[in-house]
Amino acid sequence: MLLDIGADYDTCDKDGWPPVMIACSEGHTEIVRMLLEIGADYNKCDNDGWSPVKWACSEGHTEIVRMLLEIGADYNNVTSKESPMMSACSEGHTEIVKMLLDKGADYNKCNNDGWSPVMSACSQGHTEIVRMLLDIGADYNKCDNNGWSPVIFACKYRHTEIVKILLDIGADYNKCNNDGWSPVMSACSEGHTEIVKMLLDEGADYNKCNNDGWSPVMSACSEAHTEIVKMLVYIGADYKKCNNDGWSPVMCACRYGHTEIVRCC
Repeated sequence: MLLDIGADYDTCDKDGWPPVMIACSEGHTEIVRMLLEIGADYNKCDNDGWSPVKWACSEGHTEIVRMLLEIGADYNNVTSKESPMMSACSEGHTEIVKMLLDKGADYNKCNNDGWSPVMSACSQGHTEIVRMLLDIGADYNKCDNNGWSPVIFACKYRHTEIVKILLDIGADYNKCNNDGWSPVMSACSEGHTEIVKMLLDEGADYNKCNNDGWSPVMSACSEAHTEIVKMLVYIGADYKKCNNDGWSPVMCACRYGHTEIVRCC
């Protein structure tokens, strides 16, 4: 009705949102189709640089994404935060990721923080998307601006299956971030026993310290991860090594009252 009498279909609100973007964000497929047919600008971005296709990818509106791609929407547009591909990977919208890959979307394109699509999928635990990206050749060792790699994220957030996939494909399991944290250090600190075991079986450096001199065994002692401490001590970890402030693993365990760990050390 409004379009029939000549309503302006490209006028934006104060945040730069045109009608087509609102419809894409909310998942109103028929309205999007109407607006596209009448000539709405499907690449117009809001004040934050988000395009209609990016909103549809982020919200998981598969049919709308398909319509926008078929009409020629820019699927590689990157804001300071992320591209449509990265949004879909982060939110776990597998079918949309597949569509974007089939269309030729750049699966290694990073945002201003250095985050890549595979990093987003690894950090959020979207195993199937990680597999898809690796199968097509995504860079699994690329780090963000803080030196975090996909495998460090997967270790920290206990995405065990993803860690296994990354190790099987040859990910660098000793690569540290800018603060000197390695994958095994992250897993030890968070108490992810199975991941620690996987990393140790691969040959991860269990004595490597971060920039503050904290070792994996010290982190495990501090956080009361008894099983991990036992594993590390058994494999030969240096339980006498002190951090930059002169604290030893046993000192950390004593401070926080971890009786069983004090016995181990």
